[in-house]
Amino acid sequence: LFDLPGQVELYTHSSSVHTLIHKLTKELSLQLCLVQLVDSHYCMDATKFISAALLSTTSMIRLELPTVNVLSKIDLISKQGGLEESGLPFNLDFFTDCQDLDRLVDYVDSPPNDEEEYAIYADDEGYRAARQKTLQSTFSKRHRKMHRMLCEVIDDYSLLSYMPLHIEDAESVGRVVSRIDKCNGYVFLPGKKEEQKDQSSSSSAMHDMFQCAVQNDDVWKYESMANVHERYLGNTTFRDVIPELQESKKGVAKTS
Repeated sequence: LFDLPGQVELYTHSSSVHTLIHKLTKELSLQLCLVQLVDSHYCMDATKFISAALLSTTSMIRLELPTVNVLSKIDLISKQGGLEESGLPFNLDFFTDCQDLDRLVDYVDSPPNDEEEYAIYADDEGYRAARQKTLQSTFSKRHRKMHRMLCEVIDDYSLLSYMPLHIEDAESVGRVVSRIDKCNGYVFLPGKKEEQKDQSSSSSAMHDMFQCAVQNDDVWKYESMANVHERYLGNTTFRDVIPELQESKKGVAKTS
């Protein structure tokens, strides 16, 4: 087990980790897999999630290993945005599937997630005017354009997806461990009883295990994600509409 907490430069800008993995896999014939943990509260901030998604994609490409990407601390995501407002722009499955990430670009310069903090300044005309000026500035437009291009890079590779993890939930942990065992090939290895049987029966056992592994993997679909969403987010509302963004779009439409 190689733990690299926060040391992303070792495998994004340096070849040291890639060289070590190449030695282990080619010379020692070890079956390795990559497990990337991303804090779930990044889903509440569009810029942070896009950055984390780009880093995860980069790691998968550079290290060339079967990868399991995990959204950890999923139980704390509802506490970050309060009880009535989750702070998430979309449902949880949007962040686990990582498809059409360019939809997050509109939330790059969105107001604070904290309703109480935003309510203090929402009725201030000076604050609203300053926000409108910021959204229409050259820097803000280039900032959103940069994030849109990063999202296009992630979507073009189409390698990324996440699994939610609550470390105190045995089912959640078992689901992630099962995916890891499948990625490194452990689930397909014959047990002691199978090794004592003849080749034909061993092949049949391997086929049965393969079918079992695929069946268990198919269980993790939208129904399970809906259960996870309901358990940790409940009937929360989402920031589907950003008032300042809508006003900015109306202003642009009038000028055009």
